[in-house]
Amino acid sequence: MAVRYDENDDKPKTTAFDVLGKLAYKDLTLSTAVMLMEASLGHAADRYLTAAYRYALPQNFMLNTSVGASIDKSSRDDSRIETKSDGAFKEVRIGLSKEIANTGATASVDYGMGGKDHFDTDFDHQGFGL
Repeated sequence: MAVRYDENDDKPKTTAFDVLGKLAYKDLTLSTAVMLMEASLGHAADRYLTAAYRYALPQNFMLNTSVGASIDKSSRDDSRIETKSDGAFKEVRIGLSKEIANTGATASVDYGMGGKDHFDTDFDHQGFGL
């Protein structure tokens, strides 16, 4: 969900939804999310695309990578959100993970580098996360 402002009210409302489709084959996953209505984070019919790949390393470690981009609806109502482009690179992530023996839990560390938002503003790099 995304936050949206009602036409007669300045208070944010959580009234936006998207649909997610995912295709996975072995260690590769491709997905897309499509916004169903206008919201503060995007326009109806905007799409967010991701590709993720996992690669097995020695000692039962996994290398995890992903990249995300948006494709924005070219004919849109910019009265609420004035987007600066029809698409943008959003993020790239790389990390290592490993299952913790006999616990069912996984430990991971990731590094994320941000791209741009709908307003053509650079995202901060997210650095390392656990």
